[in-house]
Amino acid sequence: MLAAVCLAIGCAVPGRAPRALRSPLEQLLLSQAIERSAAKATLGLPEGTRVILDSSGLSEDHRFVADAVEGWLGRQGLAIREEGDEAQYRLRLIVQSVGNDQDIDFFGMLATKSMWIPVALPEIALYKKVRDEGFARLYFDIFEAANGRYVRSTSPVDGEVQQTRYTLFVVFKWRRTDMTSPPGDFERIDDENL
Repeated sequence: MLAAVCLAIGCAVPGRAPRALRSPLEQLLLSQAIERSAAKATLGLPEGTRVILDSSGLSEDHRFVADAVEGWLGRQGLAIREEGDEAQYRLRLIVQSVGNDQDIDFFGMLATKSMWIPVALPEIALYKKVRDEGFARLYFDIFEAANGRYVRSTSPVDGEVQQTRYTLFVVFKWRRTDMTSPPGDFERIDDENL
């Protein structure tokens, strides 16, 4: 029995360790997904309206989302105020979902390293497709700042952005994306080996 357990542990393949930080590509996808989501929200507030922005969400990302949305609100002509300042409305940003996803299709030989042979073999991709996606879902609750009276809520809005990178026969590489400002060199920001 002990021998079987030792053999099973010795044959275990370690999985990918979770990362605390997002890669530059993931950050860019997430930022653009947040902006697309916010752009779909109909606040119905005239330009120059003074607002305070609060945020809440289920993940630690809600503060990042709030900062991105605050910049977007400023570009829409709203005046962002701090807590003690005179504001007409309090916007509560509710972040329902925010994140990144990746899907990989691969045909070829993965990169290999050996303890026994001091030579590492690079990845040989006959066909490889890496699809990265950023998504965000949010809505706003609008309150009067003076008395806290509820005014209305916007409908939940979704924002998505994606980039797909292709490799064919090791050397032919291209990408397709719906990002508004994609990075120039996608090899530089390839986050698979992080």
